[in-house]
Amino acid sequence: MNQNQSGVIIQSFDTNGNVQLTPTGATLRPVSSAYDDPSDFSITSDGIIAFYIIGNPPNQTISAIKSDFSGNLQWNGFPVNICTKNSGKDDLSVGLFVNNQVIAAWTDSRNDYGIYAQNITNDGQSGPLSAIENFSAAHTFINLYPNPFEENLSLYFSNPPNGKLTLKLFDVAGRQVWHSENPEVYNNLYPIHIPCLDAGVYFMEVDLANIKKLIKISKL
Repeated sequence: MNQNQSGVIIQSFDTNGNVQLTPTGATLRPVSSAYDDPSDFSITSDGIIAFYIIGNPPNQTISAIKSDFSGNLQWNGFPVNICTKNSGKDDLSVGLFVNNQVIAAWTDSRNDYGIYAQNITNDGQSGPLSAIENFSAAHTFINLYPNPFEENLSLYFSNPPNGKLTLKLFDVAGRQVWHSENPEVYNNLYPIHIPCLDAGVYFMEVDLANIKKLIKISKL
């Protein structure tokens, strides 16, 4: 797998850290050139429902797929569409709801720049899409992809305000390992190149005209 490939793979461990599935894990969505971003999962009474974002901003959708505790696909092996609206998605989070249902919530860069939620039953039936909160059209949506990355990333903005862009990268110990400044951002996509960085987990602090966001990223 490299920066141009992604998929959805799960692994299970016992309390001693021993692998419970195959050494390479159980594949829920095959590795391919399509950009899949596994974001969160929820454990139900008889399996695991994994949620993932498909595509790059601003053209992203959300799907979910289920396996049993042995890694075998459920729902006849097919994913369920959670949100088919092509728009920027971020901060996808899921949790167990009443009657063994799972609910997903995320920020969405569609016209109202709101927070949306969708519930799904344990057998793969989705409920109505709900808008929890609507922001103004001036809201700035920020996302960073691909994640994980090798050396090159793209920073996506919706409605970027005029102002200075400052990027700071921190390791898990809180040490700043890289930074970049640009006096102006002129479009929605801003390319980033970070060479000579060790593999691992980092946190990117984005500050655009005093609009700040901290994004967790992984270096391959």
